[in-house]
Amino acid sequence: MSVFFGHIASNENDTLTSYTPSDWEGVSAQQKSCLLINQKHPPKKIGSYLISYNGEPVWLDSELCQLKKQLGLIESLAQAYKKSGAKFLNKLTGGFVIVIHDLENNKTFIAVDKMGIGRLTYQQKNGLSFSNSIKTLQQFSESSLNINQQAIYNYVYFHMIPSPDSFFDGIQKLEPAHFIEYSKGELTKTKYWEPTFLEETQSSTKQLSKKLHGHLKNAVRRSLSDGTTGAFLSGGLDSSTISGTLASFRSSPDTFTIGFNAEDYDETPYARLASRHFHTKHHEYFVTPNDVLDSVPKIAAAYDEPFGNSSAIPTYFCAKLAKENGCETLLAGDGGDELFAGNERYAKQKLFETYNKAPAFIHKGINAPYNAIPSLKNKRFFSKGYSFLQQAATPLPHRMENYNFLHQIAPETIFDKKLLDAIDTNKPINHLSDYYHAPEQASSLNRMHYMDWKRTLADNDLRKVSHMCELAGIDVRYPFLDSELVDFSCSIPSNMKLKGFKLRHFYKQAMKGFLPNEILTKSKHGFGLPFGVWMKTNKDLQALAYDNISALKNRGFFNPEFLDDAINQHKSGHASYYGELVWILMMLELWLQANS
Repeated sequence: MSVFFGHIASNENDTLTSYTPSDWEGVSAQQKSCLLINQKHPPKKIGSYLISYNGEPVWLDSELCQLKKQLGLIESLAQAYKKSGAKFLNKLTGGFVIVIHDLENNKTFIAVDKMGIGRLTYQQKNGLSFSNSIKTLQQFSESSLNINQQAIYNYVYFHMIPSPDSFFDGIQKLEPAHFIEYSKGELTKTKYWEPTFLEETQSSTKQLSKKLHGHLKNAVRRSLSDGTTGAFLSGGLDSSTISGTLASFRSSPDTFTIGFNAEDYDETPYARLASRHFHTKHHEYFVTPNDVLDSVPKIAAAYDEPFGNSSAIPTYFCAKLAKENGCETLLAGDGGDELFAGNERYAKQKLFETYNKAPAFIHKGINAPYNAIPSLKNKRFFSKGYSFLQQAATPLPHRMENYNFLHQIAPETIFDKKLLDAIDTNKPINHLSDYYHAPEQASSLNRMHYMDWKRTLADNDLRKVSHMCELAGIDVRYPFLDSELVDFSCSIPSNMKLKGFKLRHFYKQAMKGFLPNEILTKSKHGFGLPFGVWMKTNKDLQALAYDNISALKNRGFFNPEFLDDAINQHKSGHASYYGELVWILMMLELWLQANS
């Protein structure tokens, strides 16, 4: 990964000599109290501005597009900022971090894109230091960092650490659609964009479908690189859509998929079907248990902080396959489910919401047997009905977390008392609640979408894919997260995106005739790793997991009895329930070892 770093001194008379390594010549700029280092896009001084950027910002405005062609991106950013201030951000799409330091006023402006593709971490210590990598901040830090105790709890809850917190005290991550301004030792943070879920009720399905195809074409066109562009192709709706749209711009583009010799996990037949349909040059690699053994320590270490999404493994091998076949940029299908109602939880929550809207006499009739005979709550058949009623009575978004491990087992059983005394166990659910209630006017479906943009995409899936592509040495772009396509998705009526309990209804209707029927009608699969399946028989994988979980006993975060119990429960036939827990605990310890 190329280095992207900046430091703004709190005192404008500080010459920053301690922050100026000699080997950054040609990729750094230093003016007064500001230092910028950028190996990929060297910073430039334009008038009174010192400007740097990371990622691939793309203008939506035609005049600024033309200005970029004439003078370059940095010059166009300078002119747009000078004319409009922070409002220029709404004319951009793509993933980016943009830094503009005003030399005249000694004021620094730093922004990330709307969907959180770009990454920015920052620390206020002897001024402001920032980077796209916590490890780079550590490299330039003058002191060691302390682990954020809350982050340990949040990691077990989410399997990652959600923004704006990080794994370390004093280091923050800038959330999507935000910018910070720093001047004279003072920092302010501002949200510059919120989606408007104004649903279009006058247009027909045919009209909206035509618009969708237009936006998809524009999104893929804007995502193309000058070099060889290929695509992830799992055989699902989204990767097939992106691969097919790419094929309309590039003849026989390269597509890449990962397979598994494990029942219910392999989707290569669908990927092959999509490849034949769109005439792509298709490449496959089958991941084995030995691949996991060899790669897991390296993959755990590659992240800035502990990261527990096991599909990082197949993502890495897919990106590695693309790199080995001469591909320079990959297009990913992430975001389609979160824009167009593709996740099973949306239908499940709609069932609860439908029940809650039923007349009172229906509620009374359903609850009557449980009120009359309380013991029914524990009977096998009736217990499921009672569980449904209990869940329906829980408001969103709390209801979505009912099956979270930390809502099933008391935190006191899992964590060391000192850690629990230092943290807020309600912080994760409050974090989700803030996102769920943020849109001023939105249906429950669109509120779940918005929450997933922040949690499932920005803090999880995008981090997974971007880091693994960096590890493989290849660029990645996300056409579904194009600003105009996102805005369009907000206009689709909720009852079209999720018709009854049919996921992706509008999207599938729009894709008829473009995608093969077999892909339109197949059940949702995902890109998961069959770790739990392999763990049942592979002794080496068992040893890797169990040894690392046992090593966690020395960290002081968890009750040792809980760690022993997790291993014993996994061994004794509860692999499906405890498999995910075993994975995240193993990845935590591997990360800690690599970053000790």
